[in-house]
Amino acid sequence: MKIANSVLDLLGSTPMVLLNRVVEPESATVLAKCEFMGPGGSVKDRIGPFMIEEAERKGILKPGGTLVEPTSGNTGVGLALVAAVKGYRIIFTMPDKVSKEKIALLEAFGAEVVICPTEVDPSDPRSYYRVADRIAKESPNTYCPNQYANPGNPIAHYKTTGPEIWEQTDGKLDAFVVTLGTGGTVSGIAKFLKEKNPKIQIIGVDPEGSIYHEKFYGTDGEIHQYKVEGIGEDFMPGTMDLSLIDEILVVNDQDSFIMARRLVKEEGLLAGGSSGTAVWGAVKVAKRMGSGRVVVTLLPDTGRAYLSKVFSDEWMRENRFIAYPIPERILKLREIYDKTALEYDRLITPSRMAQFLTLERELHLEGNEEVLEVGSGPGDLAIELARHIGGGQVLGIDVSDRMVDLSIEKAKRIGVVNVKFEVGDGLRLRFGNESFDIVVSSGTLSWIPSPVQFLKESHRVLKKGGRLGLIFGCPENYKEFYQALQAVIDRYREDYGKTTAQEAVGVREFEEWEMVELLRSNAFEVDRKLNMILKEPISPQLYLDRMNTYTNEDYILVPPEKRDEFRKELLQELKRTGDGLVSTESTTILIAKKR
Repeated sequence: MKIANSVLDLLGSTPMVLLNRVVEPESATVLAKCEFMGPGGSVKDRIGPFMIEEAERKGILKPGGTLVEPTSGNTGVGLALVAAVKGYRIIFTMPDKVSKEKIALLEAFGAEVVICPTEVDPSDPRSYYRVADRIAKESPNTYCPNQYANPGNPIAHYKTTGPEIWEQTDGKLDAFVVTLGTGGTVSGIAKFLKEKNPKIQIIGVDPEGSIYHEKFYGTDGEIHQYKVEGIGEDFMPGTMDLSLIDEILVVNDQDSFIMARRLVKEEGLLAGGSSGTAVWGAVKVAKRMGSGRVVVTLLPDTGRAYLSKVFSDEWMRENRFIAYPIPERILKLREIYDKTALEYDRLITPSRMAQFLTLERELHLEGNEEVLEVGSGPGDLAIELARHIGGGQVLGIDVSDRMVDLSIEKAKRIGVVNVKFEVGDGLRLRFGNESFDIVVSSGTLSWIPSPVQFLKESHRVLKKGGRLGLIFGCPENYKEFYQALQAVIDRYREDYGKTTAQEAVGVREFEEWEMVELLRSNAFEVDRKLNMILKEPISPQLYLDRMNTYTNEDYILVPPEKRDEFRKELLQELKRTGDGLVSTESTTILIAKKR
């Protein structure tokens, strides 16, 4: 019979699997070592016996003693396995950001769990590191393995994980991509692999806000809190050897969690958030290396410990990692927009020009601002803003890939270089450490499910004293689209039962609010009337005719010296023709300033 003497004999020898669907075409082969399949569900299973047995040999830990350790959960389970077999009492200190599943799991092993605040300095007596030290000093026959400084941590991986990876790949790997935590995993595995083949690239993946990337490259980036658990640090552990690492990539929480969710849905691997971090990095490296190469990564822990967090839609939405469901009629509206916008929005329309001229006046553009446009569509407004603020930069974001591609193409063709476009969500504005002088948007409060959240996000990314410009109402050239948008605006007003934007969204974080009425019009009629002013036909058919041939000269641009004259003529014509038209809608610009 082939029977293990205890659970400790089952540690290690975890399988390796080929990743298929999450890897991009023409990429290197990506192999994932499934550490989450061990008895305790994580890579930290391996280090418990090495640290404990060494303490026993030295007489530091005696029978009936107590183990005390600061842990985010996984090392705690690894030590709990040893304690269960050897009869030790266990006390764990944990940061308050850990999942409730991890706490419950350690308590199932009989551990006493002490929860400590996350957002304190490691040297603070309240930190989970220092609380563990205090408990160990005050309690007799107590041993703190201290995974952050214990040589048994990297030795465990040098003697077990590294050799397993080498054997499972027959030594045919070009890169090893791994998350960075205490440093034991990367240091032990990297040392072994580099001894076997110095050409193997060791690439660490660090969560945004951790210290390792900054230490490695000698930069001064901001060290701050993050949501992903078990990796990254705010101090340098003794078990981390950065000299063994060739490169460090940085990933944010959202990309980590989205990849973890993809792993279970597309590969059938229920692994934790840090596994998403690792695979995100591996996919990037594999794309860079190209086909014919082999990239190995390591999935540190099980997703079962994060069912209430990473794999909970509610938690992901509350933390702005995924959007709230979009109502069916909004989806229908977006479908109409995607279908029609490519046909008519190749050039800037008079109604867009009127919006720009009013924004220019009310926002007091100086020419060097950093501007964000949310819901940039096919890019007209963002491009026009970029042309005006030659010394500044404009970023346009839109939920539609097609709109972003069109915008990039348009800006390139007409030679505007200080504007860029990305796919983005108005409910979750994430740009690293970037902040903006101005945030503008046309119709966003009528489109999105949560106007309150959008305004709060806008407030968050604005610099102090920054300005917000919101355009309400969006008359366009297609009646079907216009009527659908009108229905959304009506719903918005009905749902909130208010008459002004400030009252409707209930946001008081701006210093001042001002409403500027721009026009009451139907776009068909306004465009027809303005043809006489502009002395050029700009019908939808002309847009279609010029779809693939327009040039810088075709793009309607009012010279700076003519702006005041044009604005006056434009607004006069809009005012004269606005009343009495079919399907009229008030277009209003709200200007706000951040406190």
